[in-house]
Amino acid sequence: MEETAFDSKSKAAKDVDKKTKQEIKKRQKAEKAQIKLLLLGAGESGKTTVLKQMTLLHGGGFNDKYKAEMKPKICFNLIEGALSIIKAAAKLDMPIQDENTLASVDVILEKQKGILGNKLEMDQ
Repeated sequence: MEETAFDSKSKAAKDVDKKTKQEIKKRQKAEKAQIKLLLLGAGESGKTTVLKQMTLLHGGGFNDKYKAEMKPKICFNLIEGALSIIKAAAKLDMPIQDENTLASVDVILEKQKGILGNKLEMDQ
C-alpha cells in the first residue's frame, strides 16, 4: 500500500507529539527536583539576606556583574557605619586617642563626600 500525503503528515504530527510529551516529562522531572522556599516576613526582616546567603552557600557564589553592582553599596554601608560610630563617640564625649584610629577617622571624613555625596553631613 502506498503512503499518502495524509499519512506522512500524520507521522510528522505523531513525531512532534512524542517529542513534546518527552519535553514535558523532562521539565516535570526537573521541577520535582527543585526545592521551592517561600520566605515570609515583615519588611526589613532579612528575607533577602537569607536568600543571598543561600545563593552564596549553595548556588556557587555571586557572579562578577553582581559583585560589581554591590561594591558601591558595600562601600556606602561601611562609610555610613563608621560615621555613625564617629558621631556617637563625639556625642558621648569619648575622644578617639589611638593614632591609627585617628588617621582612619581623618580618611573616612575626607572620603565621606566623595563616596556618600552630601547625604551624610557630619553634625557639628
